[in-house]
Amino acid sequence: MKPRQLSQELSTDIPQDMRDRFSVMEDGHRAPASQVSEAVTQLGKKDKKSSKKKSKVELPPPLKVASAPLSAALEVPHRNLGVGSYQVGEKLTYTISYLGIAAGQVELEVLPFKNVNGRKVFHFFGHATSAPVFSLVYRLNDTIESFVDFDGLFSHRFHLVLDERKQQRDSIELYDSEKKKTFYWSRWEYPDHSKKEEKQTADMPAFPQDSLSALFYLRGVPLEDHTEVAFPLVTEGKSSEVVCVVVKRESVRTPLGKTMAVVVRPDVKSQGILKKTGDSFIWFTDDARRLPVRMEARVRVGTVAADLVKVEQAAIQGQ
Repeated sequence: MKPRQLSQELSTDIPQDMRDRFSVMEDGHRAPASQVSEAVTQLGKKDKKSSKKKSKVELPPPLKVASAPLSAALEVPHRNLGVGSYQVGEKLTYTISYLGIAAGQVELEVLPFKNVNGRKVFHFFGHATSAPVFSLVYRLNDTIESFVDFDGLFSHRFHLVLDERKQQRDSIELYDSEKKKTFYWSRWEYPDHSKKEEKQTADMPAFPQDSLSALFYLRGVPLEDHTEVAFPLVTEGKSSEVVCVVVKRESVRTPLGKTMAVVVRPDVKSQGILKKTGDSFIWFTDDARRLPVRMEARVRVGTVAADLVKVEQAAIQGQ
């Protein structure tokens, strides 16, 4: 089933000033050439022997981006070091399993660049569908998209549309890093035709991730042995800190053949307390592309896993 097309027009329930600033525009810039940056080259030369001391990864200091600042006073972090090599046209297909049963499929795509809030942004898109047999238990046809700053690798806008047996939902979240405010709007409709709507503005840290951009963000930072990577996550108007621990490196089989992978365990820290609802792990290829080849989450009953089964890369010339 083809993914539902998400409207780029913001609901009239959202304040006009927010609609004006966070509307999605065509960027007008072609994607950068498919090349690994010098930063990636140098990273690959580093010694990957385990470090006995656990430390946090230090990202480069904030740099003012003169080409398109959010405001003259705001300093935007420059985090796009080329690590992760997000390429327009990339499409990753995963099979989802639950308790060893094929439950569905997820596709993640890197769509052409857009412009949001006067900034050039990545456009990440995801589509999840349930398998025919699993649909007898729970049907879903969900879409998700994230618009992420090209230079700073932080989220500007997040959109979720759920089409499931128990609910229909349309949800938008806008991240104003200049004012450190998030605007969250969501509308539900249930099988009995009842409806619910939620709308709120809340404080947030500057330069946050959303639930989709976080995966791509991890593809773009160094993941050295025995280190932690921490970043703010804002979902549904609530802020938390995600602390990702680099657990180990191991050999895995992928659609691209056998390769080394770095295993990361993400945990959510809320109000100073690390809250665990079951261990989750992500396997990234230990190379310049940092492809997520497996994602695993332990839930109340059993484990849900996503395994990469297909990699597609559009051949885009003259980018």
